[in-house]
Amino acid sequence: MPEHLQRAQLLIDQRRYDDAQEVLMMALASTPDDPLVHILLAFCFSHRDAHKEAIQHAETAVGIAPDFAYAHFTCAGILVAAGKNKAALNSAITAVHLESGDPDNHGILAFVQMTLKNWKLALEAAEAGLRIDPQDSRCLNVRAIALRSLGLTDESGLTVDSALSHDPEDPWTHANKGWTQLYARDAKGAVESFQTSLRLDPNSEWARAGLVEALKARNPIYAVILRYFLWMSNLKAQVQWGLIIGAVVGINVVNVIALKVPALATVGAVLIFLYLLFVLTSWSAVPFFNLILRFHPEGRHALNTPERQGATWLGIVLFAIVSFDVFLVVTGDWNVWALILPFLLVFPAVMACRARPGRPRILTVLYTVGAIGFLSGGIVLQRGEWIDAYTVMCVLATWIGNIVPRSH
Repeated sequence: MPEHLQRAQLLIDQRRYDDAQEVLMMALASTPDDPLVHILLAFCFSHRDAHKEAIQHAETAVGIAPDFAYAHFTCAGILVAAGKNKAALNSAITAVHLESGDPDNHGILAFVQMTLKNWKLALEAAEAGLRIDPQDSRCLNVRAIALRSLGLTDESGLTVDSALSHDPEDPWTHANKGWTQLYARDAKGAVESFQTSLRLDPNSEWARAGLVEALKARNPIYAVILRYFLWMSNLKAQVQWGLIIGAVVGINVVNVIALKVPALATVGAVLIFLYLLFVLTSWSAVPFFNLILRFHPEGRHALNTPERQGATWLGIVLFAIVSFDVFLVVTGDWNVWALILPFLLVFPAVMACRARPGRPRILTVLYTVGAIGFLSGGIVLQRGEWIDAYTVMCVLATWIGNIVPRSH
């Protein structure tokens, strides 16, 4: 490797991406057709979250050297970092086709299949890489994740332990162990693993997010909800939507049967109540427990900015709701529904706090304000249809919130 590329690689290893990019741009001026220059530039731009430029350089490297497996390997990694997982699959497959004897190529294919939640294919690719190099860290970690997602938690844990025995200072493996422990309901051990991972790599978002979940999982209520979240996270988006729609259809069927068979009315009412309670708790659990973590000595540092903002916003809404209910009780102008209805505002409030800053956040905040307007107007003017509109808006927020781009 030429001296200027060695220097750029050293700067990248030191995470001095701006300095490395400066060296590479000078090299690009003299050797514009060197695929390695474009590959290293792609890494620099990607680490700086300049994904458009990173993809351009990765694709340029592939165009210059279409038979160079490392160029396709790089392109796959860059596309995954940009969230273009489906596009990355072709690059990863090409890398394996061009150089099937390199475990790194099998590792990137396994990683891409993992991001697409193709767990069996991810496992096959990882094991293909491990047949070449039994100590390959990426293949071991993806194998562990795939096994865990397929319900083989014990075997997943053994794979993670094997990876740690080969490289005890790998932050990704420690984070992977933490997630495995979360699946095994060992929140205390997970906290320690995530803390070790963050000590080795303070910039690991996967470990930071895991630490937040592990700290919240110490609460038995959230531990139950987390098991549901972890189960759902392993399912593809189409399956998740199928379950959500199926649950709604099922509840409507129960409601229709209860109306036609009076003897089942109580059973139907209980099932509908439990369903609504589950939707409310699962929808608000993340920001609510983030709000609790804001007062936790470790948790307040583990939360990122969007999580802190979302928790604060929810706290303000809850304070307003409780204050309103206290006012109704003190004045004596209340009934059970008057006290319950304001809590539905949690749905649009959570939607707004999760939305990505910019237009999504502005629109969801306006939606929430509109719901508040219908509620307050309905109460003040005694307009029942306004209360109905408010209720529908709050329930719809749980659906709209799955479409609105999120900040985290």
